[in-house]
Amino acid sequence: MEDARRGADLLCSTKDRDEHAVVVEAISHALTPLCSSLEIPDGPELVRTRTMWHLATRVRGRLTDRTVTSLDLAAALHPTPAVCGTPRDRARSAIAAREPVDRGYYAGAVGWQNASGDGEWIVAIRCGE
Repeated sequence: MEDARRGADLLCSTKDRDEHAVVVEAISHALTPLCSSLEIPDGPELVRTRTMWHLATRVRGRLTDRTVTSLDLAAALHPTPAVCGTPRDRARSAIAAREPVDRGYYAGAVGWQNASGDGEWIVAIRCGE
């Protein structure tokens, strides 16, 4: 009961929905030049894992150039606003100027790609060496 309430609270949270919308907008901005079509739902859905709830938006697109690989797409999307802020270049510069230490391997794309360029990637945050 408490778990379901927390999921519902997340889905209704203006703060979390606004933050999620910033990430979806950045994804749209990164993928639009690479796609002939892009489908983005109006709002997020709830996704539950064993340990937490997430807001998720399934973005679907059709690549303009079929030689673009899943790694190319991961590189176009990294770093996300959740990792670096937005706008990306200004946020990255501000972080570098203000943080007392280098982030090192703070975040990255983790996944796989086959010989055809198909693959699956996720954002890993607070990575270890």
